[in-house]
Amino acid sequence: MSETKPSIKELIFQNIGEASMCWSEIPSGIFDSSRAEKLGDEIYEAYKKLRLELEFTRKYLDPADTSFRSMMDTFATLPPDKKDKLIDLARSLARLAEPVEKAGQGE
Repeated sequence: MSETKPSIKELIFQNIGEASMCWSEIPSGIFDSSRAEKLGDEIYEAYKKLRLELEFTRKYLDPADTSFRSMMDTFATLPPDKKDKLIDLARSLARLAEPVEKAGQGE
């Protein structure tokens, strides 16, 4: 029987649970699972944003294209809230392009 690898989200949540027990004396009381879930969601969202940036760079990077390099250099200097807005825009545009790409592939 083959084991399936846990998803990155599962790994994040499992490790948050494990980290909560990394004390010389294990804390007592009630474990706030909703707070732990919020932390896991925040980490996972940050991971997704980084992954989107990486995928975008891999897909569109052309070493000869200095305009792209210039755009990425500018992106790197933006404050996090501006980066988030651009990432959200890129996701929206990608969703709009999906039906077009699938139609072109005969799906």
